[in-house]
Formats: sequence, C-alpha cells, structure tokens
Amino acid sequence: MMYHLRGALPFTKVGRHPSSALLNLALGAAWFYACTQTALGQDSVLKTVIQDTSESIPVPDAESLFQARVRIPKALIVEAIDRDYEHTAAVDRVVLGTRSRGTAVCRGTVTGELVENSHGVEILCRVNGTVHSRTCGTNGPAVIHSRATTAYSAVKPILFNGHYFTARPATLGITTRLDIDCIESILPGLRGKIVRRVASRRADESMAAAEAVTKMLTQQELQQRIDAEFDQRIAALNIKLANRLSVLDRFVAAGKPLQIGSFEDCIEIRLGGGEARSISDEVGKQAIDTVELWLYLPQSDFSVPSLDALTPYLPTWLNAYLGAYSKPKTVSSRKLEFENRSQWIVLKLQD
Repeated sequence: MMYHLRGALPFTKVGRHPSSALLNLALGAAWFYACTQTALGQDSVLKTVIQDTSESIPVPDAESLFQARVRIPKALIVEAIDRDYEHTAAVDRVVLGTRSRGTAVCRGTVTGELVENSHGVEILCRVNGTVHSRTCGTNGPAVIHSRATTAYSAVKPILFNGHYFTARPATLGITTRLDIDCIESILPGLRGKIVRRVASRRADESMAAAEAVTKMLTQQELQQRIDAEFDQRIAALNIKLANRLSVLDRFVAAGKPLQIGSFEDCIEIRLGGGEARSISDEVGKQAIDTVELWLYLPQSDFSVPSLDALTPYLPTWLNAYLGAYSKPKTVSSRKLEFENRSQWIVLKLQD
C-alpha cells in the first residue's frame, strides 16, 4: 500500500519483512538526487538570464551622453566684415594701343547678411560702390587725358565649415562710362594742330570699343581688389576666433559628431548630438555678445561656485582645454565667465 505526502519522500508502510526497509532507503536516495539536479538546473537558468540581460542593456557613460554647443554672435562677424572701404591705386593699362597711366579711387559699402540655415552657414556680403579714374595716355605724338566712371555691385559669399571661415570669388555687375577731357600733342605749331585733329577724330570713332575695353579691365581689377579685401578681413576674423574655437579640434578628436547652423542672432556648432535647432528654442532667446560654450549637464541643477566645481562633470580633455584657456598670458589674462541656464552650463570665452 503506497502513501504520498507533499514535500516529503514517498515511502511504504514498513512491515516485518526486511525488504521493506531496503525499498524505503532506495526511494529516499532517488528523491534526494532528483531534487539536487532540479536546483542546479534552476541556478544555471538564472545565471544565463542575468548574463543575457547585462549584455543586452549597456550602461551609458558620461562621455556618450555629453553634448555641447558653441555659439558665435552675429555681431562679432558683422563687426569684422561690414566695413566700408576706400582705396586709391595706380592705373597702368593699354587701351586700343594707347598706354594710359594715372590713379583710381575705389569706394565700397559692405552689407553682410547671415542666411538662416539649420544645416549650414553662409554669409552673403553685398558690395556697392564706384571707381573714379583719371589717366593720361600717349599714342605717337598725341597725349590723351581721359576719365572713367564705374558703378558696380558685387556679391561675396562667405562660408563656415565649423572650424574657420572661407570665401568664394565675388560675382560683379558693372557699368562704365569713358570721357575724353582733352587731347594734346608733343609737336609744336601746325603739326601739333594736325595731330590733335586726327587724334580727336579717331577717339570719337573708337569710343565704344575703348569704353568696352576699359570696362573689362576695370572689372578684372575690381574682382582682384574685392577678393583681396575680404581675404584680409576673413584672415583677421579667423585669427580672432582661433583660440576660442580650438575646443572643436578636441571634440572631433574625441569622436564627437559636428554639425553647424546659422540662426537669427548667431552661428551655432552642435557637438555630440542634439537637435538641429537653435538653443534659443530650448531655453528662450538669450542676448549673446561673445563666443559661448554651452555644455549640456542634466546634473547641473546646482549653484557652481567656481570652475573647479565643474571638473567632476566634464571629460578630462575638456578640463585640460578650459584650464589652458584661462591661464594668464604675459601681462593680461583671458576671461572665462560661466553660469547655469536650465540644464546647461554656459561658459563665455572672451579675449
């Protein structure tokens, strides 16, 4: 007769026959072995689940969550580019066989427009001006005094690649008018009178051709002058920003993706992710008057008493950059101001 108890081993009712005790002992050994194997199997399954879970859910580190913005104010760019100019240059050209020398005064008014684009940066510089030249030309015994007046308009595109500014060649539209003031002769008397008469007739006949050649030469000279003028301005702007934008090289070296965009009041460089929109859309419009480095630190909802307090929250290479940036230079030192805005730390990089 068999009895079964939950949680206990099965057994038979012990009789007087000695085989009953042996049967109970065998059943007990089998039950203990089965329980041991079940427990080991459950432990192995549990270990496998824990291992699979830990491998499928990576723990993000501070580096992977880190993102930043570098903001360059529009006013800083306008200050470097939007300046009128006036140049006086020597003129030495040959027009229809007549060698002419003199001077030209070139004036230009520059207006820069920052084109809004969340995925790129372009500044369109529009230049309007005039060129007034006076020359004295010789052709045989004839001496021709002339003046040319040119009105021009030009568009000069300036691009930014996230590290420095470059420029494309200017495109020009011009109109030129050529006038003869007087014609003289190096010969005296009647011979000189004949030279002046012949030279005046030829000048009238070739005026349209001479004006076209003068226009072409003036356009070439203007192209070179405008490109050279903006090359100097862009070089000065790049030098001015070089130290403050050197942080970008470290971001790129750290493998951070870099994107650029231009907005109403500034150029923004996005580093380490983030949406393609202005920071003003996230924290409200903020006045900007110098280059700013915005660091996204969700754990930054506290008052930062000093730059040293940021150290635990920044990558090592960024701490090294900020330390080098704020280090004194000879007599003067560069300023490094910072503040909290929402979940961002804002560092103002000033000279």
